Amino acid sequence: MWHILDENKNVVPADDATMFNRTDRKVGDTIQGNYHISTVFLCIDHSYGVGEPLFFETMVFKRGSWRDLDMQRYSTYTQAVEGHKAMCKKWNFWRRQAETINSFITR
Repeated sequence: MWHILDENKNVVPADDATMFNRTDRKVGDTIQGNYHISTVFLCIDHSYGVGEPLFFETMVFKRGSWRDLDMQRYSTYTQAVEGHKAMCKKWNFWRRQAETINSFITR
């Protein structure tokens, strides 16, 4: 079953697959150094019937690549917004750690 976000960002059933033409699917989009962190509304429940429905997803990519480095899914828009912030914080920490290590190696 397909879903859309209503005016209050609640997940509601959709009549058909026209939600892919909507522009409100992006929740967060952040570039941090060489990493691209993207959070989107998936339109379909990705829990596969196990546990709470999962309609939102944050993924981390190395810029210039579609290979994902990290991923987290959420049930609500609010969880997705908070999850995006948390993922940005997590990858900012790892990016800074890598830069520190590289600075020691290249000395």
